[in-house]
Amino acid sequence: MSLPLKARLGRIIHALSYAGGISTRMTRRQGGMRILMYHNIDGAELSAKPFRAGLSYLRRNFSVIPLGELVRKQEQGKSVAGNEVALTFDDGYRNLATVVAPILQEYKMPATFFVCPGLIENRQWIWTQDLRERLAIISPVQLDQFAAEQGWPDWDVERLILRMRKMPQQERLAQCERIRERTKHFAPSRNSRNEFDLMTWEELSGLDPKWITIGSHSATHPILSSMPLGEMAQEIAGSREMLERRLGRPVESFCYPNGEYNEAVTEIVRRNYTAAVTTEWRAVGLKDDAHLLPRISAAGTPSLLAWRMFRPSA
Repeated sequence: MSLPLKARLGRIIHALSYAGGISTRMTRRQGGMRILMYHNIDGAELSAKPFRAGLSYLRRNFSVIPLGELVRKQEQGKSVAGNEVALTFDDGYRNLATVVAPILQEYKMPATFFVCPGLIENRQWIWTQDLRERLAIISPVQLDQFAAEQGWPDWDVERLILRMRKMPQQERLAQCERIRERTKHFAPSRNSRNEFDLMTWEELSGLDPKWITIGSHSATHPILSSMPLGEMAQEIAGSREMLERRLGRPVESFCYPNGEYNEAVTEIVRRNYTAAVTTEWRAVGLKDDAHLLPRISAAGTPSLLAWRMFRPSA
């Protein structure tokens, strides 16, 4: 299927701007620092080959520094050249240990991995991915029946998950359990496991602290704003305690699951972490709140990565 005209024109603009160095020069003129956001490598999001190409582009044109150093520069109000970049990876997938960490070490680039210790402890997937895989094996008739039982007309899988994200925590957990009950025969495929399995404690402990900093992504990746205050605190503060106890290394940064937060969430985060990152797409300015730092979504090609550094919403 051919791309729409607008998308084709966009790719041409990205490629020409990259080839001529225009997007890179414009990024530097803008100033500010940038935090890049990755998830899966060698999964559905991005494979190892374009990931390497992106790192090569960054190495040629920017200074890749640890997230903690970027935060210190930002908090101290230091003048920056517009070429400082920090790399972050959300969710703690196993391929971060098996694929990403060796490549980062090869390129001598530091990064922060945000992980969910409660999911690691229980060998669980993030709930949205677990549900997508389980719903995919339920027949359309059964899905329609389930939706009708819940009073959800005109729905599909993504609408269902979006609806569940807005539920109070206990109601969401109950719905997830109903779906698991209907899919007791579910067995993840090899491809799914390669994509969604999280690191083990052994793999996490084996990451070289010279290159990899560990941050918390909450204990179990819930919708924090939907939770009672006590459970919210356990997800935020308890996850740091668990990581530091199991790994014997400091955990000073936090990443909001799904990029969602409210005042109660940020208050607990401020008490327990030096900095926190969001999913707001833009460069980091010197006046930004260290506990609400914006990021830029990484891209599958160096040309699009270069363009997003300049225009984060692309």
